[in-house]
Amino acid sequence: MTLVEAYFSEYHRTFPIMNKTTVINEAQPMLRVVEHESLDISFDSVRLYLIMAIGFTMLSQSNQVSGQASAKFPMLYHEIIQLCLGDPSLHAIQVLLLLAIYSLHDPVGWCPWTLTGILVRQAISLGLDRDVESESQVSRFEVEARRRLFWSVFSIDRAISVAFGLPFALGDGFQVPLPRITTDEFTSHWEDSFLTLQTTRHSIALRELDGHLFSRIHLDSRADVMEEKQHQRITEELSVQAENCQLSKAIGSLTLP
Repeated sequence: MTLVEAYFSEYHRTFPIMNKTTVINEAQPMLRVVEHESLDISFDSVRLYLIMAIGFTMLSQSNQVSGQASAKFPMLYHEIIQLCLGDPSLHAIQVLLLLAIYSLHDPVGWCPWTLTGILVRQAISLGLDRDVESESQVSRFEVEARRRLFWSVFSIDRAISVAFGLPFALGDGFQVPLPRITTDEFTSHWEDSFLTLQTTRHSIALRELDGHLFSRIHLDSRADVMEEKQHQRITEELSVQAENCQLSKAIGSLTLP
């Protein structure tokens, strides 16, 4: 299970979209299938395959394993995307997010910015950009799962857009509460959950700040002709925004009401 653990060690606190224990338990009966390249194109097997592929890239970069992930884990981009578009669901969003993460480490794969665009539009089509807590047919567990998935989509969209110097796929104006610790997490492994979501919130704060900087400077066509006073004002605004943004994420309630 080293590859699975490598994934969770590197990415889980930024993208807390899965439960490690659940994934490991579900992975045991599927490992033989995945490792022998007879991949069944289903959400469960593809999710595990992507987790292992990402974990392999992490270990490869630290010289703990040898070889290229693209050779060990050939990525079926077309088939995976077809699966997700043909059956839109929270599972599909998870898989698309994992595929976008993997593409960051795959120099011959699909463009991460393109994949993120598909991911964001699928997330919006499922209504992840709005909170459904008041809807009685949605369980509290699913409400929190949707929130964590939305903010993970937000984070990767901002990170990849800034890295590529291209516009965001996800706009502003959404009203989705930040991730919180569930009752089960509070009673079973409080400390680890607290550290995970504290890191998640700081990561979200940094991505928000990235977005503000990117929008005000890089995407604003007037930035090149601004006077020094205008630059100074923007710098001051962003400094205040940075302080408020990180502080609000750090001190906000981490537990469910």
